Amino acid sequence: MNEEHIYILILSCGGICFALGGMAGGRIIRRYVLPLGLGIGAFFLDQDLWRCIAFALTLSFSLHLGYGENSSYFKKIMVFTLYVASTLFFGFTIWQIFTPYLIFMLFVLSNSVKFAKQFKWKVCEFLMGVLIAVTLIGAIK
Repeated sequence: MNEEHIYILILSCGGICFALGGMAGGRIIRRYVLPLGLGIGAFFLDQDLWRCIAFALTLSFSLHLGYGENSSYFKKIMVFTLYVASTLFFGFTIWQIFTPYLIFMLFVLSNSVKFAKQFKWKVCEFLMGVLIAVTLIGAIK
């Protein structure tokens, strides 16, 4: 399989699994299928098996943490930071700095009265998953 095809699969897995995981009964997809899919994708990009496993376990753990309406903004930012911290097993990328803030901005915009119509929550969830996948690819390359 070509490297570019693997990128497409990783990005698709990130967006689709994160968005599906936000639906009723879909948490298992976000918490387990997403980390597994991204870990397998990283493995197909010739990464060490132990890094892929460590990444998948760390991401799965962070995806179990809540960031709902009852969480403080500090907790939300910390959870979003943990989402991308799992990619540190592969190296450093500038995406690891910006992604938590981009995810946080999507969350805020989709929950604000003024912008909720333009930033539909399901679209924001999809983009959050894509951002995690982009960060993974950036850390690998």
